Amino acid sequence: MKTVVIVLLSMILGGTVAYYTFSNKPDDPSPVVNVDEIRKVAKLATIEYHMTEVNFFKKPPVGMEWLPAEILVIMKGVISAGVNLKDAVIKVNEQKKIITLVVPKSAILILSVDIPPNGITYKTLSDPNPFHKLNDKDFEKAFKQSRAILVKAAESKDIKGKAKAEGKTILQGFIGALGYTADIQFDKN
Repeated sequence: MKTVVIVLLSMILGGTVAYYTFSNKPDDPSPVVNVDEIRKVAKLATIEYHMTEVNFFKKPPVGMEWLPAEILVIMKGVISAGVNLKDAVIKVNEQKKIITLVVPKSAILILSVDIPPNGITYKTLSDPNPFHKLNDKDFEKAFKQSRAILVKAAESKDIKGKAKAEGKTILQGFIGALGYTADIQFDKN
């Protein structure tokens, strides 16, 4: 009697395992496309420029003063640019296996401007006005002006264009790995 029960339990267990093993598998296992994952991958496409710029800041004369005060600013920093797909339109065509991304021009942007504490040097060239000496506000203005010049220099070296190309390459590789064809379009607006 024991052997009949053991054989019967073995058959039931074996049938259950076989049923779940062979009946629930799809014929074509394909990856699931997750739009949020595509957006996360786009964040990996970042271009960094390590730059140094020199700026001469002039504080204009006030009142009866006739000479401007001048500060030499040397700024070293890292400018990062990338693609932000937050406002992009992403369409998935499951039948044709195509993922279309329409990326607005505003999605290609400067992500950060990092200037380390030792990345800025100030040198007072002239401070001829005894009643309106250079102060912290003037150095802050010199810093902001120099930072803007650093960003413009990065833009003149086409940092956004390189971030766009890098983003397109990384997204095409990721989408291709999912078994889809990427159709990435960047708006001109």
